[in-house]
Amino acid sequence: MTKAAGILFHSMNGNGLFLRRTATAHDCPSCWDLPGGGQEGDESPEQTAKREAREEIGFLPEGERLFHTRTASPPDGRGVGTAAAGVLTFPVLPAPPQTAMPPDVDFTTFLQKVTNEFTPELDSEHDGWAWAPIESPPQPLHPGVKIALDRLTMDELGVARAIADGRLTSPQKYENMWLFAIRITGTDTAFRPKNKEFVYRNPDHYLNEDFLARCNGLPVIFKHPVDAPLLNKHEFANRVVGTVFLPYISGSEVWAIVKIFIDEVAELMEAGGLSTSPGVNFQDFSVNARLKLEDGAEVLIEGKPSLLDHVAICKLGVWDKGGAPAGIRSEAREDSAMTPEEQAAADKAKKDADEKAEAEAKAKKDAEDKAKQDADAGSKLDKILSHLDSVNSKVDAFGKRMDAFEEDKSKKDADEKAKADAAKKDADEKSAKEKEEAEKVAADKAKKDAEEEEKKKREDAAKADSADVRKRIDEVAAMIPKSIGDADYHAVVDSQSRADEVYSAFGAHAPRPLAGESAAIYERRVVRDLAKHSPKWGKVDVSTAFADDAAFDVVRDEVYGDAKRAALAPSTAPDGQLRQITKRTDSMHTIHEFVGDPRAWMYPMAGPVRSYVTGRFDDSSVRGAR
Repeated sequence: MTKAAGILFHSMNGNGLFLRRTATAHDCPSCWDLPGGGQEGDESPEQTAKREAREEIGFLPEGERLFHTRTASPPDGRGVGTAAAGVLTFPVLPAPPQTAMPPDVDFTTFLQKVTNEFTPELDSEHDGWAWAPIESPPQPLHPGVKIALDRLTMDELGVARAIADGRLTSPQKYENMWLFAIRITGTDTAFRPKNKEFVYRNPDHYLNEDFLARCNGLPVIFKHPVDAPLLNKHEFANRVVGTVFLPYISGSEVWAIVKIFIDEVAELMEAGGLSTSPGVNFQDFSVNARLKLEDGAEVLIEGKPSLLDHVAICKLGVWDKGGAPAGIRSEAREDSAMTPEEQAAADKAKKDADEKAEAEAKAKKDAEDKAKQDADAGSKLDKILSHLDSVNSKVDAFGKRMDAFEEDKSKKDADEKAKADAAKKDADEKSAKEKEEAEKVAADKAKKDAEEEEKKKREDAAKADSADVRKRIDEVAAMIPKSIGDADYHAVVDSQSRADEVYSAFGAHAPRPLAGESAAIYERRVVRDLAKHSPKWGKVDVSTAFADDAAFDVVRDEVYGDAKRAALAPSTAPDGQLRQITKRTDSMHTIHEFVGDPRAWMYPMAGPVRSYVTGRFDDSSVRGAR
């Protein structure tokens, strides 16, 4: 497998540095990629990335480089987990279509923040450069670059999907956890050394979406419980190291991306030598069956388990089927990221490639030997012809050479036609690939636009809700009584005193000011009540018609005067009430007059009312007895 590494230079403006490969590049010509290249000797990935950056952009900017992504494609170029039996099956929507890495490539990308967008000095491998936004890089983009850009905006689900389908290696560090790809269970037949028996798990019970749903949130523990097959609260507290996050079906096995929260356990899993084993239970053991083979071996045929209790990290699992530990994917230790079926297919492909290479080498050697023999024969023929005196012999030799020339010309024409056909095929494939990439870019843009539109709608709705809540808060705040100062308080008291002078003429008291009510508002409320006694202002809402205080003061005085005059009119005294009116004569004498019902002052002193009945007693029976 070819190993390579590169650096994603990321500026403070959110742009990345992209280089355009020349049109004659051996792979992905005219595509945009990152500074990077193939590993030489025993270089580490970071050493490779630094050397390639110096070669391709002229220097290495100062700053810290952090590991960002690593992606490795299987030798045949297929996505990880895509076994011959079928593609990955998820219980949720699958990841976006994968842009295939070049076959048999292991690429590591480092991320380096830079303060300024510098000008690179390009080498002969590139003919253009650009600082472009990470979310909209120049096109066409090298397939190996896309996952490095996507990783910047991925959440934990995006990283999990990328690990599952092979775009990212396992494990990946994400914030406070490690994301690993592990096997939950295999199917078909395996051997249990502890019980000295074979076990058969029916794929129909496990390779379905119902079982994947049962895997969600499944505890990941370190080793199986000791005293009991199932977890209890003590075993749970002592052994749980993570949970199943994204279960999926890969070939004949059930795998999952799991969250591991214990760094020490993650380091052991990454280092190698560990596998997995599921913990299941059968509440009704009658669903299982046992067979005894002719050689005495026993086979346990399992039914559908009633409980999927946990999946344990262990040294060797039953579903390793006698091989090396293979239940945990960890490309850090150069593991294959494939299922056993895929590994077998990859081994076969490698064997076929080696045999093909040997056949081509043999054919090349045979061709070289034949060419040497032909050259020797031609040399001898020339010597013979040089000694021939006969003209006919020379003519015959010339004719043979012409035949050979015509044969060579036909062969050359055929070769040129084959090259032209191959060039046309390459051009057609390149055009189809560019069209496919353009359609994908358009689809990605449409999806992004739709997401932006949905985000804008949510923000607008949130703003509307916020404005409505603000309005309601302001309305409630307006209803809360406000405290007033001493000056405002005395002004309200003075206003109440003036109003009380008017109301006393009617034998009543002015209304009390409300809590927090100013003198201006109080006087408008009083005027609204007394305006009914004013012929001029009785039909006008004087409390709201005059915003100007000076104009309102004139109206107030007129309404107060009209109300006082109305109080002196006997016609305004209600029934059952006697009202005292005080007047001053021209000689300054005070005269008290009473208007209304005179009986009003006598009723309290009259006492209770008594009724008398008069008549004659007439009863004949009584008279007869007299």
